[in-house]
Amino acid sequence: MKNVRAAIVGCGPAGIAAAIQLARHGVEFALFERARPGGLLWNAHLVENYPGFPGGIPGPDLVEKFLRQLGEGGIAPISGEVSGLERSAGGFALRTADGVCGATHVVLATGTRPRPWDGPTVPPECAARVHTEVHPLRGLTGRKVVIIGAGDAAFDYALSLAGANDVTILNRGPRTRCLPLLERRTSREPRVNYRPNAAVSRITAGADGRLLVQCTAGGGAVDLEADRLLLAVGREPELGLLTDGLLDGDRRPIPGLHIVGDAAGGRCRQAAIAVGDGVRAAMTIAFDLDESR
Repeated sequence: MKNVRAAIVGCGPAGIAAAIQLARHGVEFALFERARPGGLLWNAHLVENYPGFPGGIPGPDLVEKFLRQLGEGGIAPISGEVSGLERSAGGFALRTADGVCGATHVVLATGTRPRPWDGPTVPPECAARVHTEVHPLRGLTGRKVVIIGAGDAAFDYALSLAGANDVTILNRGPRTRCLPLLERRTSREPRVNYRPNAAVSRITAGADGRLLVQCTAGGGAVDLEADRLLLAVGREPELGLLTDGLLDGDRRPIPGLHIVGDAAGGRCRQAAIAVGDGVRAAMTIAFDLDESR
């Protein structure tokens, strides 16, 4: 695998924006993606705060536009996982299944991963019916889906599925943590049932192949059948590649390393922010390379 001036790890909105901007500057780069380009936008029911789309745009449609722009620019993501990142004499070394890629600059646009589920253990025989994202369930019809969570993702997932399925949202607390508009929209969906103060106590496999979700609600026990279970219990930065050797004394990324998008966004995880992060990182890299010539 050849060396490049910049390597981008992750092909969500931040990585895509960085790639487009680096291409504009004529910087040679490699764009890696271990799964499906587009990131969490594949899950978004409707993106309403991305400028240029009055009335909003479904997440998958926005992804298609991003990927079309990559294609028009002749940018092809490299399908494969970056398993290691370390400093090298020339900057950085990225380990992949196809070998080592050297780069003078690196953009970590690795996004987030599901927060570990702290509820009851999911039996192995049920694992295939338990999900942490909604995009694998697009096209599902006539099923019963239980969503565990109380944030934006839980209610957005419900909106994606409620048109053709019966959806129950279980919130173990008394209050939601989602945008009020999402709560209002789900309340108008006749096939969405929201249950506050519903703590899941057990998950088992039913005799008919469905999941049996047992919980306590209102002081009593409730048993729910589900064809699918969605865990929307939060996400955390995916920074497994960020080792101590890549941080300075103040625990900040060393020069040449940029962490962008949801991986660095904290609570501010939005596609528009990720795109801005990616563009800024790419411009910074291009300026640095110009000054070093």
